Parts: sequence; structure tokens; C-alpha cells
Amino acid sequence: MLNFVRAVLRRLVAFAVALLLALPAASAAETRYVRLEGRVQWVAGNVLSLAVNEGPSVGIDLVRVPQSDYGGLVQGDWVIVRGQLSDDYRRVLGTSIQRGYPSVQAP
Repeated sequence: MLNFVRAVLRRLVAFAVALLLALPAASAAETRYVRLEGRVQWVAGNVLSLAVNEGPSVGIDLVRVPQSDYGGLVQGDWVIVRGQLSDDYRRVLGTSIQRGYPSVQAP
């Protein structure tokens, strides 16, 4: 009987360890990468406010963006922002900003 209990406990511990090791991989798989085009509304500190066509403004966290990507941006500049959504889906954690021109669809 004692051996049976030990075997069950070993399996439970092994299962718990496997589950804990799988959690970071599952959360990494949920990373949502985004590409946004729009006009700069303002830049202050480590935040850029981006006006996206036909939608609300989006806050861009600039902590991971090289300063050379956003240095010199002014209100109204057209940019393409790449990054990933924050865990709370309220902002974008920027990884790069490229100056660009509005995308135009052919009729």
C-alpha cells in the first residue's frame, strides 16, 4: 500500500512539474504581433500616440524601439509601427517604427 501511495505521489509531482514547464511556452505562443499604419498625434517620453485610419488612437510604448526610429517625429508624420499587443490589449509594445506613406488601394 505504501509503495502505491509513493507511486501516485511521484506521478502527481511529475505532472505538476510538466504543467509548470509548459505554462511559459503557452503564454509565448499567444503573443500577438501587429503592424499599424497611421499619423503621429504626439510623442512624449516613452509613449507615442498613433491615429489609425478610421479607428481610435493607439498608445505605442517606445521602450523597446530604437530612439533613431522615432527621433525627430512630429505631429502628422505618417509611420508604420511594428510590435506586439500588451497583455491587457490596451497598447502596443513597439519594436520598430518606419516612416512611410499611406497605403493606397487600387480601385
